[in-house]
Amino acid sequence: MNPVGERDELALLRDRDPFPAGAGSYPDGPLDARAARELAHLLSGAPVRTAARRRRPRLRLLLAVPVVAAAALVASLTVDASDPRGGGPAPEADGGALRLSGLEATVVLDRAATGADAQPPLVPRADQFWYMRSVVVQNAGRYEGPVELGDPVDREAWLPQGPVDGWIVEDGVGYRLVNAISEEQPSGGEPTTTYARMAQLPLDPATLLEALRAEAGRWGYEDTDLGAFVAAGDWLHTGMSPPGTVAALYRAVAEIPGVVVVEDAVDAAGRHGLGLSLTAPAVATRYEWVIDPTTWTFLGDNSYLVEGSDRGAAGSSAGGSALLARGVADSAGVRPDVEVPVP
Repeated sequence: MNPVGERDELALLRDRDPFPAGAGSYPDGPLDARAARELAHLLSGAPVRTAARRRRPRLRLLLAVPVVAAAALVASLTVDASDPRGGGPAPEADGGALRLSGLEATVVLDRAATGADAQPPLVPRADQFWYMRSVVVQNAGRYEGPVELGDPVDREAWLPQGPVDGWIVEDGVGYRLVNAISEEQPSGGEPTTTYARMAQLPLDPATLLEALRAEAGRWGYEDTDLGAFVAAGDWLHTGMSPPGTVAALYRAVAEIPGVVVVEDAVDAAGRHGLGLSLTAPAVATRYEWVIDPTTWTFLGDNSYLVEGSDRGAAGSSAGGSALLARGVADSAGVRPDVEVPVP
């Protein structure tokens, strides 16, 4: 069976390895290491803080956030996605003023953790792929320029659990995900952000939070609480973790000061839920998770500008995502026999 989104030979030639001379370079120039770190959470559809973007050819890096186990694991995935997309209608702004819920963030996070603990595990083998289907809205504007949101994009991703390439499909067009090389890992090694590696994370919330903060500092976040919140959200977005690890992530975030509950948050698929929000004054951005108030499941994430500037009005959206389904597939580009919907 051919991969979803597979195209003709000319198009497949375009999907050649974007690192023919070794990891760390685009086809059209070197990849700045700091930019790579800043792009770490792009897979979730979250906005990039400071990394430069190129319009043509449009190369979108999809980098997995590093697993903060004892070995300080770091991984990345890269996709050659030269198909440019035009701008589209932006998600609704939050108006600049938050409607806070009467619930405490610790209560919502505890309920989410309890719900996660009760979920049956979905465990891929090392020769399989973690499948996720989502909708993302990203900033297509120039670096440090006005936010210009693109159209909502339907995305499917097959994340490898072993030393092979993955696959990603955006609006029906397929691209190969290529394992890049991290500082800790030789060429051709096993990708470090896998279900098995996520299972190695500490389950004690305080220990996990300290590990998240330490890794956020190594990745250039001056505000390590922000980095920990973003990293945890990225992992929750993929769903590629054992239930106990998911619960531990919620409980770790419950110890981050400044997280508040938004009364009505909406993900990129239009689903309503409670928002768990953290504002980063240094980058004038508010980051938000959307949690289903019935199942306490992670639905997606958003970001909003909190100050009016040449980037946009206060309260305007800077991007968002929604996780629709996940599963385990036997081959890259081939949908799993059973998808687990995200309510």
